Amino acid sequence: MTVPASGFFGPVESFESDSTMTAGRAPNPQPSTPNPQSPQLVLARVVGVLQDAILVDMAGQSHAARQAASCLLRPEAGDTVLCSISQIGVHVLHLLERDAADSATLSAPGVQRLVLDQTAIDIRTQDLNATAARARAQVDRLHLFSRLVSVVVGGLDLVADRLKRVAGHETSSVTDSVRTVRNSDTLRAGHILHEASEVMSMRSHITVIEARSDVRVNGERISMG
Repeated sequence: MTVPASGFFGPVESFESDSTMTAGRAPNPQPSTPNPQSPQLVLARVVGVLQDAILVDMAGQSHAARQAASCLLRPEAGDTVLCSISQIGVHVLHLLERDAADSATLSAPGVQRLVLDQTAIDIRTQDLNATAARARAQVDRLHLFSRLVSVVVGGLDLVADRLKRVAGHETSSVTDSVRTVRNSDTLRAGHILHEASEVMSMRSHITVIEARSDVRVNGERISMG
């Protein structure tokens, strides 16, 4: 493709040097000599995206381009982009226009990890989806406010120095339950009802049952000792 010498931004006006100094005024600036190897900016349209190249159309000619490191929005077919032509090749610098689309992909070419370094980051959206093979978050304090939280996992390990639960109603349904308390286990309730369909066993070194009024034991057979 032949790009006019005027480049993308129009013709370059020439300046005439003025060797005469005017009192109180700076001399006319001297024009810099154009560098024939300087990059040229061209409008193009993306016609295809390959694994290692972006196919762009420039005035009817197809070229293979690469995504510039500063272009974080991944180009897609049909996008209007600004390309740079230089000795190192053709690069897509900016995505200028895109037809109506439902999604866009942020990607930093040539790196495996993307780091956001900012004092505060706000995300506002109607739907937030995250997919990852592994996820890890390390925060000093975490506050989660939600009307409903639903968690479906294969296994859950929770380790805490102090655990506090406050709920208006709690329901648990498990197949088997094992709980180990090393020191004291205290339960305070208005009414306690234990019901076992088969066997209920209580073992201790010393067992104390104290009632303010009545102690009732009902059964077809009561064995003691």
